[in-house]
Amino acid sequence: MNSNSTVYWSNLNEDNEIEFKTFPIRLTFIYVKEGSIFVNGTELGPNDQARMTDDHVVHIRAAKDSQFILIDLPASESNY
Repeated sequence: MNSNSTVYWSNLNEDNEIEFKTFPIRLTFIYVKEGSIFVNGTELGPNDQARMTDDHVVHIRAAKDSQFILIDLPASESNY
């Protein structure tokens, strides 16, 4: 498969924060496996997901010890 995508697995401890920088030609998808995180101020729990199309910076803060997957992918086929 050639899709120019990157998959990140994260374990984020309670009250820790990360920042993911992206570009307008990219999409960001987050799936929460365990715990609770805030993504740009919106709380997500287990099995929740977020899809971002216009955010150039994604702020993620763990409300509890958490595990999540972040996928960075092209917004269109021409960006492969």
